Amino acid sequence: MRTAPETGQLAQEDRFDFGIIAFTHEQAAVIAICLLLLIIRICLINLNTGEYTDGILQITRYTHPEFSGGAHFWPPLYGLLTYGMSLLNFDIETAGKLISIFASVAVLIPIYLIARMIDGKLCALYAILIYAAQPIPWRWSIRVMSDSLFVFFFVTSLWVTLYALRETEKATRFKLKAFVDRRVPEPSKILTYAIIAGLLAGFTRYQGFLLLPLELYAIWKLYSRPIRRRESAIALPLVALAGWTLIIHMYLQSPHQDQFAERAGHRLAIWLIANLHTIEDFIYLFPYYVTLPVFIFIVWGWVAMLRSGKYSDQQFCWISAYLIIALLLMQTLFKSFQERYLLPVIPIVAILAAFAFTRWSRRGTAPGRLLRSITAALILMHALTWSAAVLMLQREAWGDVRKAAEHLKAHELPITSSTPIFCHEIYNAQHGIGAVKMSYWSGYNITSLPLNGLSLEHLPEKSYIVIISAYTGWNQVVELKEALEAIYELRPIQEYQSQLIPLFPDIMQTSAGQVNPNQNALAWFYRYTEQNFVTRIYYIEKRRSAGRARQP
Repeated sequence: MRTAPETGQLAQEDRFDFGIIAFTHEQAAVIAICLLLLIIRICLINLNTGEYTDGILQITRYTHPEFSGGAHFWPPLYGLLTYGMSLLNFDIETAGKLISIFASVAVLIPIYLIARMIDGKLCALYAILIYAAQPIPWRWSIRVMSDSLFVFFFVTSLWVTLYALRETEKATRFKLKAFVDRRVPEPSKILTYAIIAGLLAGFTRYQGFLLLPLELYAIWKLYSRPIRRRESAIALPLVALAGWTLIIHMYLQSPHQDQFAERAGHRLAIWLIANLHTIEDFIYLFPYYVTLPVFIFIVWGWVAMLRSGKYSDQQFCWISAYLIIALLLMQTLFKSFQERYLLPVIPIVAILAAFAFTRWSRRGTAPGRLLRSITAALILMHALTWSAAVLMLQREAWGDVRKAAEHLKAHELPITSSTPIFCHEIYNAQHGIGAVKMSYWSGYNITSLPLNGLSLEHLPEKSYIVIISAYTGWNQVVELKEALEAIYELRPIQEYQSQLIPLFPDIMQTSAGQVNPNQNALAWFYRYTEQNFVTRIYYIEKRRSAGRARQP
C-alpha cells in the first residue's frame, strides 16, 4: 500500500474519501463483497419451503416450553440471539434465518484477516472469494440452524489465537519492552479475546471444545517465554479459560452422552467398523463437497505452506491439520453423516486453497498470469454454480410437512385446542420429543404416535391423523393407511407433496433394501435421483363395527 512520502498517510489514489469516512481500496473491496453477499442472502431468505427439526428446536428454546425436551441438545446462545432478534418485530423463524445470514457474512472478515496475516492482500482476497463460492456455507447460511453462528465465533477465535501466537513469537525473539514493563503484556490481552471468542463458539455448539487445546497451547507458548512475567498477565487468559467449566457442565447435563452411547453399539468390532465407514465417507466425499478443482488447490496449498520455510505458515498447517482431524473424529464417533458438520473446516481449507491460488497466479509471464487468473475465475464460477444447484434443488426439504401443518392452522377445519391430532413424526422417543415441526408450524399440540404408547386400536374418534412419508418411506405409508382403514372410517382431508434432488445428502425417500440412507453416505449414490415426499391429513370419523372391519 503506497503512502504519502512525508506524512505517512495513505496516498489519495489508494483510498475512497467520502468526507466523513474514507476507505482504502482494499477495505472497499472487502466491504463490497460482504454487502453483495448480504443482499443476495437476504433476498433468498424465504427460498426454502421447510426447515429441519434441529433448527426448530434451537430457535424455540425460549418461546415454546412444550419443546423444552429438545432444548438441552445444544448450548443456548443461538436461541438467545434469535429470541432477541424476534423482539424487533420479526417472527422467530425469520429471526433465526437473519442470525444465520449475518453470521455467514461476518465470518468473511476473520477469514480475510487470517489469510492476510499469512500471505498478504491477494491471498486474503482469494480466501474470501473461495469461501463465498462454497456450497456448504451457502446451503446453511439461509437456514434456521446454529452452524453459521458457530463458524463465525470459531474462526474469529482462531484468528485472534493465531495473532496472539505470532505476537508471542515476536516477544520471544526480540524481548520487546512492552512485555516487561508494568503494563499487562499485549499477547495476554489478545489471547484473552481469543478465549472469549472461543467461549462464544462453545456456547453456540459443543464442537467449540476443539478450540480448548489450541488455547491451552497458546497459553503455554505465551508463558514459557524466557522473559519476566507478571501474575496479572497470567490471570487474564486463565480467568477467561475458566468459562469452559460452565460449557463442560452444560455438556455433561445434555442428552448428547446418551446419543453417543446409543450409537456406540455393544460389540467392539462392530463399533470400529461403523466408525471406519463414517470417517471414510467424510474423507472420500470431501472433494465432492468443496468441488474437485478447489480440493486440488487445498492439497497444493497445505504442502506449499508446509514447505515455505516460514514458522508461522508451518504453524498454521499443523493447527489446521489438528482442527480438521479432531472434527472428523468427533463427528465420526457421533455416527451422523451430514455435510454441515464439515462447515467449520471450510474457512480453513479456503485459506489453504487461497495460498496455492496466490502462488499459482504469480507464476510466469504476464500472459500466463492472465490465463491463470481466468482459470481461477472459472474454478470459482464452477463452485458458485454448484452452490446454486444445491440451493435450488434441495429447497423443498420438509416443504410438504409445513404445508400440511399450515393447512391445519388455517382454521378451515373444525379444530380447537382440544381436538386430538396425531402425527407420524418423531424426533427422539427416548427424550420425549415428538412431532416438533407439525406442532410448531400448526400451532397445535400434536401427539406423535410412537411416543405415547398409543396403538392404532386406541385412537379416539373425531380426531385427525397426519402421515408423513419422509420417516418411513412410501410403502409403509400405504401400509399404515390400510391398517387404519381396517379399524376406522377415514376421510381424506388434504395431500401435499414436495420434491428434491439430493446433490448433498438429505432426507431420503429412496432406500436400498432395508438400509435407510438418511444421515448416511449411501444417500450420495442417489444424488441425481428425485426424491418425492407426501404428507397426508386424514379425519377419523368413527370406529368400524366388528362386522364391517376390513382386513389390512
